[in-house]
Amino acid sequence: MTIPPRSLRDRVIVDGSVGLAIALPLAAVFAHHAYAPILFIMAALSGTRRGHWRDGVKAVLPPYDWRNPYTTGTLAILGFCVWLALSGLWSPVPKAGLLYFSVSGLVLAASLVVAEILARSARDIRFLAATFLGGALLGVSLLVFEAATGGLLRSITPPADLSPDRFDDLTELGRGLTAFLPGLFPALAILMIYGLRSAGARRWISFSLIAAIVPAVFYAAISLTIAANSAAVLAGAVAAAAALSFPRGAMQGLIVLFFAGLFFAPALALLPVERIADAYGEVLPVSWLQRLYIWRHAAALSLECLPWGCGVDYARAISAESAMVDLPRSPIPLPLMPTHPHNGFLQIWLELGLPGVLLFAAFLASGGVMLLRATFARPVAAGVVGAGGVVLMLALVDMGIWREWRLASIGVAAAGAALAYRLWVDGAREETRS
Repeated sequence: MTIPPRSLRDRVIVDGSVGLAIALPLAAVFAHHAYAPILFIMAALSGTRRGHWRDGVKAVLPPYDWRNPYTTGTLAILGFCVWLALSGLWSPVPKAGLLYFSVSGLVLAASLVVAEILARSARDIRFLAATFLGGALLGVSLLVFEAATGGLLRSITPPADLSPDRFDDLTELGRGLTAFLPGLFPALAILMIYGLRSAGARRWISFSLIAAIVPAVFYAAISLTIAANSAAVLAGAVAAAAALSFPRGAMQGLIVLFFAGLFFAPALALLPVERIADAYGEVLPVSWLQRLYIWRHAAALSLECLPWGCGVDYARAISAESAMVDLPRSPIPLPLMPTHPHNGFLQIWLELGLPGVLLFAAFLASGGVMLLRATFARPVAAGVVGAGGVVLMLALVDMGIWREWRLASIGVAAAGAALAYRLWVDGAREETRS
């Protein structure tokens, strides 16, 4: 059978993925904010296919098929972004409503990239999956190297870090690892698929790498001192392991936990923070003790701002007020509210109120229905649920939901999961034909 040559468009998209795969791990080490531009470049290439736009327009124009979760999910996230823009009218942060463009743009970008992956030929998927996996392996190698050497690559790369003990460089490395983590488990799913469809030394190498990568990344997370990353690695590993044994049950459990995190976020206003500080203030890391005060303060404010919310980016306005709290073992008072409340669900309650919560819940529900209706092989389910576990943990303890690089990292993970899904499905079809 003669394989037809690729068109110019296909060559640009597929061959360009090599550069993007190399750019992602480099961004994780040197400039994690580049995750958003990289995803936008991917989307610009994917958006040249007219069918993606036609499907999207059908989803947002009547008549609506309310039984179709793609339609309801698209309308829900569109409504969420529109409400975000409207809430800028009463936000104390000037022009905060303009966040609509970055948030909606990243959602659209991720959708275009996933749609393109699902539409590509099996030959292209094999190449793209290998490219995504190669980028992930490079990222793991670079991040572990930086953790072991105290950020050697960043130290020899301009500009020089003049902060005390190179605090800025190490913090940026930690944030780079945060951006890298959601895409890790889809990459491991691809590696597992290769292992299951190989024999001899190739299978042994694949599963040995899987066994080594998670502990290596956990070591990097501990060394780079952002505790949320360590928690996210563990959450992703536990979720992925559960999905290997109970694919559907693990996915259902993950969806339930997302809803619990969203709907119980205001209950953080009841946290007995002073009692916890008195009992465990000498044991808990200062940053985590600070989080308890942040969560209680933000949750209380979110209840005061019901039903419409305080306005998008309101947490930044609170941060500008410079309210401080004294904590055990901290030589100086710390902010009662940084630029976000370190809990993505709580930030939705605080800034977008009940409309934002209900629209986001509708989006989660639609996405959950789509996942549960799909048939995932165990490796693919492990990649999807593992990535979801990482995102859930980061959303609970660390995430500022309007940060472009955070949203882009989730989009990259979605692309990786789509690649793992297609790689498995295409391989199964080939085995059936043979």
